[in-house]
Amino acid sequence: MIVQNRGLKLTEFEFKVGAVKELKAQLEVLSKKVDVAIKNVDQNGIDGNYSINSDILSVAQRVHSLSALLGYVKNFKLELSLPKEEGKGNKSNDKEG
Repeated sequence: MIVQNRGLKLTEFEFKVGAVKELKAQLEVLSKKVDVAIKNVDQNGIDGNYSINSDILSVAQRVHSLSALLGYVKNFKLELSLPKEEGKGNKSNDKEG
């Protein structure tokens, strides 16, 4: 399978490797941001400054999207590799009827 990404042609393997690397990088970013937030809560409690402008949500959404993408690619490949015999029975039954 060839995947086109921003004008570049990637093999399925190259695409997956890139997605996994990006997933790991985003998980590391998320981990650092969560650590800072936890430290703020621990140090400041209810008197801390908490903001809706934190980008924890956007990083978490990126992690979710990458995870879903990798899952879809894996499931799609499994779907393509199903034996073709499953569909043959229906076609022969249609011809008889």
